[in-house]
Amino acid sequence: MKLQKRDCPINFEFKRCVAGWLDIVVNIEQQKFDASISYCMGPSLNALVEALVAFNPEYPDRGYESKYVEYKKVQFGKNEDDYEYLPYLAKFIWDEEGSDVDWKIEKVPSKKIDFDVQLELTISGRKNDGVYKFTVDYGDLCYATAKLCTEIIKKCGFWGYYNNYWVKHIDIYDLLYLKAWALKATKMLNLTANKDKQLKSDLNKELELLMFDM
Repeated sequence: MKLQKRDCPINFEFKRCVAGWLDIVVNIEQQKFDASISYCMGPSLNALVEALVAFNPEYPDRGYESKYVEYKKVQFGKNEDDYEYLPYLAKFIWDEEGSDVDWKIEKVPSKKIDFDVQLELTISGRKNDGVYKFTVDYGDLCYATAKLCTEIIKKCGFWGYYNNYWVKHIDIYDLLYLKAWALKATKMLNLTANKDKQLKSDLNKELELLMFDM
């Protein structure tokens, strides 16, 4: 299928990755925030990727639960057993060893595919200290995150990312799904099975997804 980029009202700009630091700019609704994430102080970029994947109602989770996400018991029927625990709140901190970007992403716990999230960024240790609140489209946040990860990988390479940031990798499985979903191209990740029920994905399509500029 033909992949298509689009304009997105959220933008994460990759600045540099060197000596254990990842520097980006968060741009939401014309508000800009510098964010530097130390490799040794709390979660890396993977926290955002992992949280967004956990929020996705179509993700084939296989019992997946993110350590950054909180879940609520939601009743779907009259019977006591008609309930599920659904994700509704993600929290993590990008730590700069003296200044922080504290993330809080909240959604209504449901199985809807299209939804908004309440995004709250608490900035401390910088000139623009404060609490900033936004209502953003979940799909836009996924698109911006996948775009940022793509730019980092293409500019640094996997080996370069590891040797510059000292964090081994951006989770490739979560990124593949997040990017495919943001591009409305999850069919590119379809699995096939042989007679022994061994599953196979298409490496060429996965590489096409990873290399696509958003």
